[in-house]
Amino acid sequence: MNNDENNRRPLAWVTGASGLIGSHVDQSAEYFAPEWEIRGLSRKDFDLTDFPETQRQFEQDNPGLVIHCAAMSDPTSCESEPDKAKFINRESTFFLSGLAQNIPFVFFSTDLVFNGNHGQYTEHDEPSPLTVYARTKAEAEQLVLANPLHAVVRTSLTAGTSPSGSRGIDEQLINQWQKGNSPTLFTDEFRCPIHADATAQAIWELVQAKQTGIYHLAGGERMSRYEIGQAIARAQSGSECSVTPGSLQDYQGPPPRGGYLPQLRQNPESNFVSNSESCAVTGAAGTTGRMKPYRGRIAPTPTGYLHLGHAQTFWSATQRARRAEGTLIYRTEDLDPQRCKAEYSQAAMEDLRWIGIDWDEGPEKGGDYGPYVQSLRTDRYREVLELLKMQRLAYPCRCSRKDVMESAIAPHETGDEPIYGGTCRPPFGQARRFDPDSEERVNWRFRLPEIENIEFHDGGFGSQSFHTNSDFGDFVLWRHDDIPSYQLAVVVDDHDMKITEVVRGADLLKCSARQILLYRALGWDTPDFFHCPLVTDENGDRLAKRTDALSLRAMRESGLTPEAVLGQFRH
Repeated sequence: MNNDENNRRPLAWVTGASGLIGSHVDQSAEYFAPEWEIRGLSRKDFDLTDFPETQRQFEQDNPGLVIHCAAMSDPTSCESEPDKAKFINRESTFFLSGLAQNIPFVFFSTDLVFNGNHGQYTEHDEPSPLTVYARTKAEAEQLVLANPLHAVVRTSLTAGTSPSGSRGIDEQLINQWQKGNSPTLFTDEFRCPIHADATAQAIWELVQAKQTGIYHLAGGERMSRYEIGQAIARAQSGSECSVTPGSLQDYQGPPPRGGYLPQLRQNPESNFVSNSESCAVTGAAGTTGRMKPYRGRIAPTPTGYLHLGHAQTFWSATQRARRAEGTLIYRTEDLDPQRCKAEYSQAAMEDLRWIGIDWDEGPEKGGDYGPYVQSLRTDRYREVLELLKMQRLAYPCRCSRKDVMESAIAPHETGDEPIYGGTCRPPFGQARRFDPDSEERVNWRFRLPEIENIEFHDGGFGSQSFHTNSDFGDFVLWRHDDIPSYQLAVVVDDHDMKITEVVRGADLLKCSARQILLYRALGWDTPDFFHCPLVTDENGDRLAKRTDALSLRAMRESGLTPEAVLGQFRH
């Protein structure tokens, strides 16, 4: 084929080309995807964790497709170097998918991300006990899936010939047998083994069909890892080839999440899958299921005394946590130094305890996930902002509030943020329209999907549906006065503090849709939501902190008892 013809073909990057899957995807392209010119990338070409060099190479090559197979995949190495595993498996995937935001991107994952000890593999299974590798892969999957052009391909235990001779499950066992070892393999970890040739073919078929979302490639036989080892040993026809049964319950790393203990499968009869005829491709969609201990929170903002509406919401949050035998945390949301006062922080804790609300973790009690005061967490918020910038989902905006009001693309509710008209929004795939360092007043906004319906179930108000750029627009993540926004801070806090349900007032219902998009962009599990009806005054207006007569402090000082206060909303 001459150079002119080569130049006319679009270029595809295949990372991890020196590994098992990457090498098979690279080599099989001439049969399954001859219209693509392939650049197989390995560490000898450049290091994907060197972000400036990766960006330079990407902009130079301008690929039309990326198939990302590179990973730190050895579970033992991941356990011993968790920060390195996170950087390679999560952060470099995050960065590369950001570079490829406007082209097809296929992330090669593994079903070690999900346990699969029972039934069929689904996205609702809990992460495997090999948690460092599993968590980094699971988080990377969610980052990739935040882009509707991108796909995740999970595969089961893979055999085949790799350039290093050590990546396939069969190669690994043969290497152990040559050393005179009898490898210990789990009897209670079930897989659907598949050959690398079948995996590579299926990946190219998905690319050709322009499939996006999440897919699972698996062989037609379901076996424990121990059974797979036995099948490979029989194929070697050597008495020295043996495997020793072990159990996940003996695994010395972190225990299975959710207290789930796998059951042993009895009397298996299977053969090792080694060709594409037994390959099954299944699609999946949805959010990761949850089997976590309940963690709720109450999070007052100290800009005034708490009123009856706060009491109702915080009482609901407390009761839901106690009924679930869970943990309740107290968090002070004091982002704005001009409006938040220390005396109101102290008053809030005193008044809530007066009506019988107490918590398990908080500013004065401590806990494993502190600090529990937002003004002490600014560095963490800035770290997450930088991640969103890297993914080109946060962009600088120099529009004043007046500019936004004048250019708003749709009417907005009273008190709500106007729907931003997109004046400073860069073209898709670009980071910004101007240099933020050259401007004095710069906000950072979150880039929404152009048109997307955000649906979720609210525990208090049922099914909810909001549309991007109709119900809300690109919202502020970081203010020009160097203060993180509420939307960013609460998502980071609720994730870091492992909150499983957010209980708050109905005035924040729309915020949940905004925050769901942030959770997705960051690859984090979304908590459940439960919004409470608002308490109104005699005119039907919702209470505000300036309504002193209905503040808990005023009620307390007037001689009202806690029972009388609770009686106004407790059922």
